[in-house]
Amino acid sequence: MKRIIPQEQIPTEVLETAQAWQKRRNSFDPAQHSGELYAIFQAIGQVPEGEWNPTHDLRPILARFPKEGKGLYSKADLIKGYHHLVAEGDLEPDPLLMQRIRMKPMRTASGVAPVTVLTAPAGCPGKC
Repeated sequence: MKRIIPQEQIPTEVLETAQAWQKRRNSFDPAQHSGELYAIFQAIGQVPEGEWNPTHDLRPILARFPKEGKGLYSKADLIKGYHHLVAEGDLEPDPLLMQRIRMKPMRTASGVAPVTVLTAPAGCPGKC
């Protein structure tokens, strides 16, 4: 069961914390980090396709280029940066690079993908 509290009953401290978190989360400007992002994308592109393992290869690359000297770039930051660099013409569109930095494959809203199975038509055997 989902609880819904009216806006006026939410404590001010909780609202302020949520607003501060949203501001930090949505404040990434890829233009300010274009040099680091370009270096990250170059390092990702240098790993041969057969050797790429996202769980073992991406994190060390991100650790070499920390975000503002602390923490790592999130995958959402990398995707924003990729789109920014492609739009600016600093980076050629590369589907393989996008596949490597993508979070997960897209899903439906419910998380369940409908699948249609078509079989060859078969007549009634008439042995009822």
